[in-house]
Amino acid sequence: MGWERATRRRVNIPAVARVYEVDSAQAWAELCRLFPIEVTAQKRHDWYRTTGRSGRWVIPDWPRIAERYDGGHLTVAGYLAAAGTAIAVDKDTASVNAGWAPDETYWLTDTVALGADFRTWLCDNDGHQPSWARKHFAKARRSSANPRLRSARLLEDSASESALAVSPHERTQAVPG
Repeated sequence: MGWERATRRRVNIPAVARVYEVDSAQAWAELCRLFPIEVTAQKRHDWYRTTGRSGRWVIPDWPRIAERYDGGHLTVAGYLAAAGTAIAVDKDTASVNAGWAPDETYWLTDTVALGADFRTWLCDNDGHQPSWARKHFAKARRSSANPRLRSARLLEDSASESALAVSPHERTQAVPG
C-alpha cells in the first residue's frame, strides 16, 4: 500500500460507553431505519455501479445517533456479511456500509479518553515481503563510561506486519462523511 509509518494510540473506553454493534446486514439496516439520512443524490451513481441496484439510498445520520450512542462498531462478521452489497432498509430503500473497515469503531462523542501511550511502527520495503519494526525510546540511563551522561537508545523490535493490527479499543477514527 506504500505505507512507511504507522502510529498506534490507546483509547481508554469507560465501561458505561454505549456502542451500537453492527454485527450483520440487519443491524446496519436497523440503524438506517432508526436514523436515516437520504443520500440518493450523492450516492446513486457510485452505489448503482457497485451493487447494480437503482432506487432510494440512505445512510445512518451520525449526529442523531450520537444523541443515543457514544460509538458504532462494525464487527468482522458484520463487514463480511454486507461489504459491497445493497442492504435492504425497507421495500424502497437500501444502504451500503461504505467507508468502514472490519472491526472498526467510530467514536461519536468525547466519552473516550486518548491515552498518552504512542507506538510507532516503520515499514522496511526492501525485502520480498514488507517487514514492520516497532520503534520506541528507552528511558534515559547512565552511561557506564561516564555516570553523569545520560543516553537514550532507539530500540527496534522486529514484528510481522500482522502486529500492526489493533483492537477497536486501541484506535480512534473520524466519523465517515
